[in-house]
Amino acid sequence: MYKCLSENNFSLNEYAVTAIREEDIYLIKQWRNEQMDILRQDRVLTDEDQRRYFSGVIFPSFEAEKPAQVLFSFLKDGKLIGYGGIVHISWRDKRGELSFLLETGRNNDKVLYRKELNIFFNLLCQPFFGILKFNKITTEAYDLRPYLIEELEHIGFRHEGTLKGQNLINDVYVDSVLHAFFRSTYEAGATTQNVLITSVSRKVPLIEAVRKAVVKTGRNVAIYGADTSELAIGRHFVDVFWQMPLLKELSAEALIAYCKANRITTIIPTRDGELAFFARHYRELESNGIHVMISPEESIALCVDKLLFYEKCSTHGISAIPAALLIDTLEADSYVVKERYGAGARSIGLGLDRQAAVIHSATLESPIFQPFIKGEEYSIDVYISREQELKGMVIRRRDYVVNGESQITSNVAHEGIRKLVTQFVNTFKFYGHLVLQVIVDHHNDAYLVECNPRFGGASSFSVNCGLDTFYWLLKESSEESIASLPFNYNENNRYKQIRYSKDLIITN
Repeated sequence: MYKCLSENNFSLNEYAVTAIREEDIYLIKQWRNEQMDILRQDRVLTDEDQRRYFSGVIFPSFEAEKPAQVLFSFLKDGKLIGYGGIVHISWRDKRGELSFLLETGRNNDKVLYRKELNIFFNLLCQPFFGILKFNKITTEAYDLRPYLIEELEHIGFRHEGTLKGQNLINDVYVDSVLHAFFRSTYEAGATTQNVLITSVSRKVPLIEAVRKAVVKTGRNVAIYGADTSELAIGRHFVDVFWQMPLLKELSAEALIAYCKANRITTIIPTRDGELAFFARHYRELESNGIHVMISPEESIALCVDKLLFYEKCSTHGISAIPAALLIDTLEADSYVVKERYGAGARSIGLGLDRQAAVIHSATLESPIFQPFIKGEEYSIDVYISREQELKGMVIRRRDYVVNGESQITSNVAHEGIRKLVTQFVNTFKFYGHLVLQVIVDHHNDAYLVECNPRFGGASSFSVNCGLDTFYWLLKESSEESIASLPFNYNENNRYKQIRYSKDLIITN
């Protein structure tokens, strides 16, 4: 254990660092030999080389008041996955250079490497900035790994210069890129404005869109993902996973305590069933410095209740598909029967005759009836700012739909839909990302079907088109106005998104 540190063990959920352990030195030797092309190492190390170096240099430094380097074993669930620390320390100037090496398989996984570098550095900040009060931590990285340089800048390192043709790697001269991270950045909280995405489930495109927005801000933001299931696929794509309790077991006080303990300042709810909870506790969360992308309670209630949705739209002269509790009050050739509350296509009956509609309604908890309108379906993604301004809109055609979500979608220009959606969002109070469903009949008349006041399953398409939802959200979460930020979208440029499954291989 290092005498210069009052504490030698630091942890974050399943990850931890501890003063370098003797039992780890031969695995470290193996990984160094496998990754010589990215290290300052010009020959293969033997077991004797490693033993001599650690017994003669590293372990004696545990007793030094001012060691030349301080190294840690990096663990996940108690198993060694890497090592590193601060080397070339100048105690007079309170600075040193970051050293970091992951197990070779993890090093080759760029997504995992970026995640675990971020976690490792955040753990190092505690001893070096918190205990030792270092002023500066530097890095020198070869430009062979642009993703490493991108992640350093994402963490909060500043680019200090580039040494051209500095190193000969595999018979090619490569540049060394220099960065530095200052204690003032750490103390100012640049490492502490984290984001929590709830109900991450399988929402990998959403997580990736948030990560792109984080990189764009240039801030060091850790992405926390929460779900009640420990098997949630999304846990493998966030920086930190929280198996949160069921909402009925979670108080606002407990949520606030978790956010404060983990320095979370922004929450992104993603599931219909949790929107009312966050709307109800919005003011309490905001007063504790936690910004939530959520619309007001009354607007959430409007979107959840399909009968109320139609009645309110009708009152304000907004074209929406009629809805009724009794089929006798509707005149139609065929009917749609669905649950009154909630969103999506759960248990829906489409194009039913009168008798079939009545029979189907008996299988639902709170059925409502609507006329079946043949036409083309559209989803519209919009972002509403804190000033209640419509920041941007992308209209997309639902070309191929599976279980209520667009698997193939393409953008279109449609003035009738644009006017209808603008009328709706200007009539009611919303905030953040909304997804509206519209159907256009053979007369080219547009009807609102429903509004989901959250990020949708295929909404990442609109982000790629220019609807910068999460960048705008992070700006607003920092009390910055987004009024002057551009909405870079040309609806005359045609795009298509095809959603498909893909695999992620993780090396343990």
